[in-house]
Amino acid sequence: MTSAIVMAGTRSGVGKTTITTGIMGALVRRGLKVQPFKCGPDYI
Repeated sequence: MTSAIVMAGTRSGVGKTTITTGIMGALVRRGLKVQPFKCGPDYI
């Protein structure tokens, strides 16, 4: 089964990347495969 988690914030500099990498690390330690994607106007 494929699942997705979307991390979003109200503006830049609010800690989205920090929280996301922490959650990804926790999921990897539990044995799950993770694949990050970055999207937005600068990443189309």
